[in-house]
Amino acid sequence: MSTRSSEAGEEAPRAPRVRSLTPSTAKAQYPLGKTVVLWDRAKGAVPGFGLRILSTGGRSYILRVRASLDGVEKQHYRTVGKLQEFYDPNNDDDPCGVALARDRAREMYVGATREQRDPRRKTAPQVAPLLMDEAFAAWLEDRRVKGKPRESTLREYARLWRPKRVKGAAHLLALRPVRAVTPEDIDALHLFLLAPKAKAQRPYLANRAVRMLSAFFRWCERKNYRERSSNPCRDIEFAGEVSDGSAGRSLTAVEYASLGSAFDLAATVGFVVPESRSKSCASSATAKHITKRATAARTTPVPSNPVIVNALLFLAVTGWRESEALVLRWADVSDTLPCFASLKQTKSGPSVRALGAPARAILDAQRAAQSSARAAPLEQDSVQPEPIYVFENLSRRRPIRETRYVWEHVKRAAKISGRLRLHDLRHSFATVARDECKLDDDAIISRLLGHRVGGQTAKYGNAPAGYISEAAEVVMSAIAERLNCEPFKS
Repeated sequence: MSTRSSEAGEEAPRAPRVRSLTPSTAKAQYPLGKTVVLWDRAKGAVPGFGLRILSTGGRSYILRVRASLDGVEKQHYRTVGKLQEFYDPNNDDDPCGVALARDRAREMYVGATREQRDPRRKTAPQVAPLLMDEAFAAWLEDRRVKGKPRESTLREYARLWRPKRVKGAAHLLALRPVRAVTPEDIDALHLFLLAPKAKAQRPYLANRAVRMLSAFFRWCERKNYRERSSNPCRDIEFAGEVSDGSAGRSLTAVEYASLGSAFDLAATVGFVVPESRSKSCASSATAKHITKRATAARTTPVPSNPVIVNALLFLAVTGWRESEALVLRWADVSDTLPCFASLKQTKSGPSVRALGAPARAILDAQRAAQSSARAAPLEQDSVQPEPIYVFENLSRRRPIRETRYVWEHVKRAAKISGRLRLHDLRHSFATVARDECKLDDDAIISRLLGHRVGGQTAKYGNAPAGYISEAAEVVMSAIAERLNCEPFKS
């Protein structure tokens, strides 16, 4: 057969007649400019296995497979490997490595047909499982960026996860993968935090840790770190937070009167400082001087800070949360009647609260006390700046923080039986509003306390501001009458 000659006079290579894949056809030369596929037809051949020779001269072994993808059967091609990967010049019988490529293609074919997956889709690389410690840090950062909840709550979450002096939730769960945590692990953690060695002091901390982890695992489900509806905290049984049944208690009329007398005592005479408090204040003195000062402190009453006393009275008559009242700014209080306070950040979001006459009396007392302090500067020729907060530590230019110490003395002086928390003043406010002032509308009480009123109806049925202000006057006046303190007698 004649051959076509090139311009140089040389004879061009001829393509073989049989287009089947063999060691000889794999190493043969083929004309450029056309793609050729040599299919494997030998005995024991892999269906769809062949050698593709591109128009540019590149050669690679391929595999054609029909697999089901998303319920639809399609034909796909996948590269087994380039010819250079299998080439062995020392192998005279099969230098192009057809047998080796055929074995690899057989493994790929069996895996693709068994799993019914797309052979082009590569297997995802194996990654290390996400650990609880890493995921918890990412959750806190995500909450901090979104501003929900408050920064103080995030710090409490961090303390519950990894306390400084005792073992917390991280002691049992830090190195566990997020997907591997089971309800048995959470139950074991709950029992561990309730044990005396954990020094939890009360079941509230153990229950709070479980509630925190429940929110964390819901976030993990949204991020696909866990399967949906797999929260291991869902069916955990909480322990009784207070054994004596005093959680959420409300003050009676007699207890209100005793509390009012204790407030008057704190503002005028004061309380005796305990020995531990006096020694801690004189830690830099010698042992001889410590004994003298401690003896004097145990016998001489010390008047309480009037700013702290006014802050506690404000909490009693308004039912606010402590964190809301201490950061109240003068700029957030309106100067006109009816008087309202606009809180930019609370546990339930931004809130507007009505202030009755007793609350305004405390604000007037605070304004007068701060004006007197500014009129008498600490240093000569110095002018103190305008106060920012209603209950402000003027020397440090920040809100006061020592309310708990005075509150313990007031409770002891009032001789109220049982456990009484500062937050119970808020419960007592709601009880007075509902039982004594006969406010049957829960939405009005929620507005006075700053609770979030849910439901679509609340968007259309908001009570007028005048009605809210009248309700605040009635409830706060009733509480002030029960307290019968000096600030409310004028």
